[in-house]
Amino acid sequence: MLKKAYTPTRLFAESLLFFAAGLMLLFRPERTLALALDALRWLLPAGGAVNLVEWLLHGRRRRVALVKGAALLAGGLVLAFLPRAMGISISLVFGLWMALNCLCKLLYAVQLRVDGEGGWLANLLAGIMHGLFASLLLAYPLRGILPLTLLLGLYSLGYGLFTLGDAVRELLGTDVKGRRVRQRIRISPPVLLTALIPQWLLRALNDPDEAEEIERWTRRETNDGQARQDLEIFFHLSKDTAMGMGHVDIALGERVYAYGCYDASSNRLFGLISDGVLVTAEREPYIAYCLRNEKKKLISFGVSLDPAQRESVRAAAARFMAGSEQWTPPEDSHQADFARSTGAVFHKLRKGPFQTYNALKTNCVALADILCGASGLDLMNLQGIITPGTYYAFLNRQFLRRNSIVISRTVYR
Repeated sequence: MLKKAYTPTRLFAESLLFFAAGLMLLFRPERTLALALDALRWLLPAGGAVNLVEWLLHGRRRRVALVKGAALLAGGLVLAFLPRAMGISISLVFGLWMALNCLCKLLYAVQLRVDGEGGWLANLLAGIMHGLFASLLLAYPLRGILPLTLLLGLYSLGYGLFTLGDAVRELLGTDVKGRRVRQRIRISPPVLLTALIPQWLLRALNDPDEAEEIERWTRRETNDGQARQDLEIFFHLSKDTAMGMGHVDIALGERVYAYGCYDASSNRLFGLISDGVLVTAEREPYIAYCLRNEKKKLISFGVSLDPAQRESVRAAAARFMAGSEQWTPPEDSHQADFARSTGAVFHKLRKGPFQTYNALKTNCVALADILCGASGLDLMNLQGIITPGTYYAFLNRQFLRRNSIVISRTVYR
């Protein structure tokens, strides 16, 4: 059995590094940027050279090593000869990302207003703020580097605080032994870094050279010998699943809850907006259908809950189902075939923000996060957009802690 990766010592060290980086970025931003650029001038070419040597000497993962080596060397050359271009590129990338967040917030504000739900004004104001910051970065990329650095400093401090909390809980063993899990804000890694995780996972699962490592991914570990798996969170991986971005659903006991835009006739904005449909099905037929008929690969995380937490999750699922209407998909549709094969039942939600599916906001990950959050295992993402990759990174980190209620990780293929 492999050892857990996140020990209290490692988590404390990680939090100190983030605190130090955040303080430097906030109080000495220009000096910190200069030091970072000097370090990258050496690290990028060195990393490129290491990957190219690996490409020349080893047969395994040769293509990946070649691509990484070439990309790192190219980045090193740009930084060496065109440092201003590198800074402008970073500002433009973040500007485009903030513009996407602006669009997400504004669309969600309109959605809440149309559905008669609260919170639309707060999302409207947040969208306007994101839009102003995006305009600054896109119109004046060099001037935008300094406020971007300050924002990164605040993010580093927040992430350091989140990591420190995990270190304390890991040291005290509260998540499993004391079961003192509470809903709390967790700062996730940047979505720009995690959105493509499902595609990386799919490539790894399809790579014969990674077979031995993949076998080690499936395992169960916990410091609580009596812990049992009550809740399972599934990540669906295939080239055709949400354009390769993946899909998330959960199983409470032997019942699966899946949310998405299953009614194609209600699609708007190229499928970005649709009627919100919640599907319930038995776990075993559901897994079998996904593997055999849809040719997917699944990675799941098992969560151990105490009786109060199990009841809290069931109550959250019941609240979503309350007021819903059973919906029958068209006879010749993929959804109808799915229902015939698994006994699945489709429900259109008729109240709450999830009555409308929004691929950027009220999506499959957000609903799974709310249901799991009823047990205290919630991400409560602050960045506006939450993706399956973001949620996978969060759960995988929790699994790698010794005293976590995330006790198992399983690969289905």
